[in-house]
Amino acid sequence: MSSVQTLGKRSIARPSHCFTQQPLLRHAASYSRRSSRGAALVCSSQHDFVLYTKPDCPLCDGLKDKLQGLIDRAQFMPCSLSGATLEVRDISTNEAWQDAMHLSVPVLAVLDEQGSEVVLPRPQPRITADRLQRHLEEALAAVGAEQQQ
Repeated sequence: MSSVQTLGKRSIARPSHCFTQQPLLRHAASYSRRSSRGAALVCSSQHDFVLYTKPDCPLCDGLKDKLQGLIDRAQFMPCSLSGATLEVRDISTNEAWQDAMHLSVPVLAVLDEQGSEVVLPRPQPRITADRLQRHLEEALAAVGAEQQQ
């Protein structure tokens, strides 16, 4: 279904949805369907992330900002990170952390069901937020599979 609009000597055929608000409502409904599908993927367990950082570390700051953004976004767009928490630990405040991780920060870990930390694979520094979310979901699925064995 299209409508013809005349501009001077030329006629332009445009779909009728260019002139109405109705398709926008259908489009918004598709988002709600996506979010309801995403809600089915929400894990029943809450993930507690621990991020080890050090002062004046741009890689640490970048990963921290992306993680916090994903966790904040998960409040409105249900996913496997819904209900997750992020604890940031400065390795310069603990000598054991400093000795173990001074060359490898940022280090991201997740607390398993027993409360012990499982270190997750390090994401690329320039990873986008959406790819970081997929990276975390894959890593969490692998951790969950290991715990079930």
